[in-house]
Order: sequence, then structure tokens, then C-alpha cells
Amino acid sequence: MSLFSPSSHEPSPQSIAVAFELADGRKSAFPKEPWFAMMLEPRQTLRAILNSASPRRYFWWVLTLPLLISLLEAVLEQSQHMTDVEPLDLIASGAGLLVLLPLLYGFLRLHAWFMRHVGGWLGGRGTTEAIMIGWVWSGIPQILLIPLLLLMALWLALGDAIGASWLSTQGVLFGAFLVLTGVLQLIFLFWSLGLTVINLATAHSFSVWRSIGAHAIALALWCAFLLALVFGFGLHHGMGQHVF
Repeated sequence: MSLFSPSSHEPSPQSIAVAFELADGRKSAFPKEPWFAMMLEPRQTLRAILNSASPRRYFWWVLTLPLLISLLEAVLEQSQHMTDVEPLDLIASGAGLLVLLPLLYGFLRLHAWFMRHVGGWLGGRGTTEAIMIGWVWSGIPQILLIPLLLLMALWLALGDAIGASWLSTQGVLFGAFLVLTGVLQLIFLFWSLGLTVINLATAHSFSVWRSIGAHAIALALWCAFLLALVFGFGLHHGMGQHVF
């Protein structure tokens, strides 16, 4: 039986359903371990994410991750200086996250739209959605900070209570742990920057060198925009003083 109507040569509902089934069948499976796969094989992992039937899976969790880590770091910093963390402070911080999350999403969307056009000048053909997803996933190395921060929280809570001098938060061992954490934070930052470059190249389907060029152009444009704002504000302020 033909899938097309013999009288009109227009696709029948059955043919449309078959076409959608075939299209879904061509979708790749979402990576099983995207967290570690993105760190080690970013190009293949991002391609699999973008080509899957649900490219936004885990999107909001990964987007919230840096905000949660920042909150945990702030709480630990306050505890480290022997300042009690009040429950109301935690509630206020949680409310702040709810406000920051949509603002962060809006900024990411705007920046992805901007990078779509900048990359397009260099021959890229990525979409705003693909660039934004790639950018969000580029921050995934920060997930490795969570065990360190939890260990620090446990150390701050129990180190002095145990009574062992070598576990004291005022001791050399804890100071060395803080230095190690700072070094790892720096490593993870550069790791994320590298993934940002690779993921933009993947989204635009061009080379890493073009991605570096696109970021350089974007940085130059942002600097020129900020300088224009500063110059315009200074000129306006100077004219106001001259008039009065």
C-alpha cells in the first residue's frame, strides 16, 4: 500500500509519521556519563549531546552548578573566619540563587547569540541553542571541586572538636589543604576555558584556531563597547561640569 495519496501527490499522515520515526531513529543516544566524558572527549561528547533527542538533559543542573559551588564556598569562607552561619543567611542565599539563575540564563542566551554571529563571520554555522549548551557544559570540571569543599566543611566542623593538634584548622596541614584547593581551582578554571574554546568550535563545526579567533574578536568588541561607554560617560560628565 502506498504511503502517498494517488490523487494529490501530497504526503499522507502515515508518511509523515514514518518520516518522524526515521528522523528520531537518526538521533544519537545521550552520553551515559556526560560529566567525565565532557572533560576527556569534549568534541565527541558535545556532538552526541546536540544530536540526541534531548540535548537539554541536565542543562539546568549544570547551569546551577557554579552558583551552588559559589554558595558553598561563601559559607565555608564565613565558617573559616569563626563566624556563625545563621539559617536566615542560608535562606537569603538560596533566594539569591533563584534570582540569579534566570539572570544567568538570560546573559548566556545573549552571549550565545552574539557568539553565533561572531563565529558566522569566520564560517561557523552553529545555532544559538547549540552554543549555549556547549558553553554551559564547559564549566563541568568544577564538579571536581565538590568533594574538596565537602572535605573542607567536614574539617571545619570536626577538626577542632576532635582535639588532635595536626587536625586543627589553625595548623600547617589545613593551610596546605587550602593551598592545594586554590591550585586545583586554578587548574579547573583553565580546564573550563579550554573546553569553552573546544565547545564553540564543535558547535560551529570549525577548527579550534577559528574558535580562538572568534573569542579574540568577541573580547575586542566587548572592550571597545565598554571603552565607548566609559568615554561617553566621561564626556557627558565633563560637559555637565562645564555647563554648571
